Amino acid sequence: MTSSNVHVIKRGELKRFIQDQQKSASLIFSQVDIQAIYNQLLPQMQISKAMKKKHIRTIQLRYGKH
Repeated sequence: MTSSNVHVIKRGELKRFIQDQQKSASLIFSQVDIQAIYNQLLPQMQISKAMKKKHIRTIQLRYGKH
């Protein structure tokens, strides 16, 4: 899901997404910045499959996408 100001991406695509954003915009993040952001977010992405399914279901119910 993507809109002009909101990007919902899969956790495995995070690093590539940030790198793609860097390429398409003026210099915002250095490689060191990208790695630091990734390293900070990585622990938050370590969830069980059950929690991931619950999260997806909650979003589907909230926004009517079944």
